[in-house]
Amino acid sequence: MKQRFAKRRLLPGLFTAVVLLNVALGLLTLNFVQADTVTPRRERPARVVVISLDGARPDALLMAETPNLQALAARGAYTWTASTTFPPVTIPAHSSILTGLDTSEQGVTWNEYRAEPIDTPTFLSLAADVGYTTAMVVGKEKFEQFRQRDSMQYVFARQGDRSVVDQAVAWIEGGVEVMFVHFPNPDYFGHSTGWMSDTYLEMLYTTDQQIGRIIEALEAEGVFEDTLLIITADHGGHELVHGSDIPEDMLVPFLITGPGVEAGLELRQAVTNTDAAMTVLWALGLPLPESEIGRPVLEAFGRGS
Repeated sequence: MKQRFAKRRLLPGLFTAVVLLNVALGLLTLNFVQADTVTPRRERPARVVVISLDGARPDALLMAETPNLQALAARGAYTWTASTTFPPVTIPAHSSILTGLDTSEQGVTWNEYRAEPIDTPTFLSLAADVGYTTAMVVGKEKFEQFRQRDSMQYVFARQGDRSVVDQAVAWIEGGVEVMFVHFPNPDYFGHSTGWMSDTYLEMLYTTDQQIGRIIEALEAEGVFEDTLLIITADHGGHELVHGSDIPEDMLVPFLITGPGVEAGLELRQAVTNTDAAMTVLWALGLPLPESEIGRPVLEAFGRGS
């Protein structure tokens, strides 16, 4: 196997409708604040794509050959020392990525498959409620519990990162406005070959190539410049496992590009992966759930923390 390691180098916000609909569905158990009271936006993105690299350690992404991620960091804002929520395992952490809330706030502590959807609204369900077309493509079956709306397109892609991106590209070409894309391969190779093993680092190159396909699809549709693109992860890992309160498991990457995002900005504010949902909701002008830790990454837009 050739090793590729680097030398380390639209709709207006119908806020009243959102609240009333969530009450009717029995989902509104949280307090929300108007996005514009946090700070006004410059412009709303034409598209939103949030990518989770399951099990991707940020130091590994810097060691491996990841030209697409590096190019995104150069054209947007980034940090390689963001934090996940505890415990750093797939379902609780992804619940935080999708809702903008800490585990203690959204209540998802299990990591197994459940057929019933979680109760706490996600940025996808909140966007769907005001008319955005939404979609989720994932590489693990247990993500079914994040399918909260019948209107949301949902696919479990069974053959790894490439099959996930095949579907994501089709939705980009079809004009889906708000999308969540889950890459399973880093986690699979972390568990099977060890985090930071040669195989794990090599496979991060192929994951990066799939990210490149999403960028190419957005460019082909002429919407890349107007797309809010956020890339993060649910956890890292050590040896063959994860789940501990140690930097190897808790640190994750966070990259953001899109309208109004400053280029080449290394974020100084503390960032958690909960900030992905908060930034999406803020950018779309939707209400933000009140949270002790989640907040829009306003520094990326030159607005301070």
